[in-house]
Amino acid sequence: MKSNYFRNILFPLALLFFLLSLAMPCKTESATFAVRISPPNFELKGKPGDVIREVITIENADTSPGIYQVRTADWELNKQGGVVIHPANKPLTASSCRPWTRI
Repeated sequence: MKSNYFRNILFPLALLFFLLSLAMPCKTESATFAVRISPPNFELKGKPGDVIREVITIENADTSPGIYQVRTADWELNKQGGVVIHPANKPLTASSCRPWTRI
């Protein structure tokens, strides 16, 4: 009896409420970040004293206007292989290439 009640009444009601919740419009408050960067990466090689130039294109891939800040940052890899980005107010590291970069 209990099994029939679940199968015939509770399960269809639960399924109906679930499907209705999927159909309800919901408002989301979140920031979007839709940017394309081309090329996604590159490696530069040069001899001392060479001037090397590479250009990247940054494109807003969203349908609405966006405001973006572009800056350089010093970084290093931690022991787990993750990237640690140094704060902008921290002095430049000895291996920094930030002075070589123009935005």
